[in-house]
Amino acid sequence: VVSGAVAPHSNPATFQGCRAATIAEALRAELTDDDTYIHVSTNPDGLVVTILEGQAGARNYQPVLAVTLVERADTLSVSVGALSQASKREVISSLSQVLLDGGRHLLMGRRGVGGLINTAGRLVNGVGNLIEEVQDLNMPKRVWAIVDRVGLAAEKVYLEEQRQAREAERQRQAALRAWTHCSYCGRAYEDAEQSQMRCPSCGGPRGSKPAWLS
Repeated sequence: VVSGAVAPHSNPATFQGCRAATIAEALRAELTDDDTYIHVSTNPDGLVVTILEGQAGARNYQPVLAVTLVERADTLSVSVGALSQASKREVISSLSQVLLDGGRHLLMGRRGVGGLINTAGRLVNGVGNLIEEVQDLNMPKRVWAIVDRVGLAAEKVYLEEQRQAREAERQRQAALRAWTHCSYCGRAYEDAEQSQMRCPSCGGPRGSKPAWLS
């Protein structure tokens, strides 16, 4: 790794035992402010959290980042993608057209066709610059920080629950085998030997019958 360089975050990232809704709600709760709006939608694969940003609380929001959350069995896949260039061009074109439509007649009267074309170019550039300005360049880093914190916390709880479940099952199987097989020589007790408390082969003591075994 080059000194001072930051390794890119794995994208997508996966977490075991975490729900998509948990990540979505955390993003909404922690990122929403006067300049940031969070929209959560569903698609056939899962949830999509779209992050929109405005400027100085103007409520003039533009989508800048999308977080896709896909659940498969006990695994959650999280991918973060910036607004595509095509989407940016669509936004720029749409906003510029609205501005031009509003002043088309005034511009034609004052500056003619040439003035209208020049003004259109300036508007496109201006709107594009505005969209770039309102974007928080740290937003992907902020999003991943939330995703990692919440996802890893949920995964830790899930993995511990799985460990405890495996240990409980191990103890259950050990208790069952201590009743059905001699712990010393391994001989299996026959059905007719249910009352036997010592192994008929080696004389070793038999384990206790589990309370849950009928």
